[in-house]
Parts: sequence; C-alpha cells; structure tokens
Amino acid sequence: MQRLHKYYIFLKPQGGNVGLPRQARALLNIIQVQGTIEKRKLIKLIAFSNALKTKQAPARIITYYVGMLVQRGLVEVLITTRKLEDA
Repeated sequence: MQRLHKYYIFLKPQGGNVGLPRQARALLNIIQVQGTIEKRKLIKLIAFSNALKTKQAPARIITYYVGMLVQRGLVEVLITTRKLEDA
C-alpha cells in the first residue's frame, strides 16, 4: 500500500483579509509563504515557529484550524499517493 501525501495549498483570499484567530493566522502565514507545503514539513515549521507559542502539538493546531481555512477559501487540501516535486 502506498503512503498518502497531504498537501496544503494557499489560495488568494477573496475580499481581503478576514478575521482569524491568532493561531489560524500564523498557520495561514506559514502556508502562504510556502505556497504549497506537505503536512510533515508544515508540522516541522510550526514546531520551530516563533509566531505560534502554544502547548498544543503542531498536528493538533493543523487539525483544529485547517477546516476553517478551507471553509473560508484560503487554503485547499490535496491528498495524493504521488509526492509533489515543488512542495
């Protein structure tokens, strides 16, 4: 069985910046800078980010806030068996 790769892709926000919780904004900023990022790399960046100071595990932050970011059209999630070259 092949391993699944999960990617987060930044989309241009429509209608300007919307109000987001501080941790969601920090998560979005990391994804925006990277453009497209694999979940494993995102977890590492969150763990070493000075913008996110929390007791929560990085995977928990992603799980909690990514649905909100997708719902608002800021991020798209791609799950594939192939590894993307640029992410």
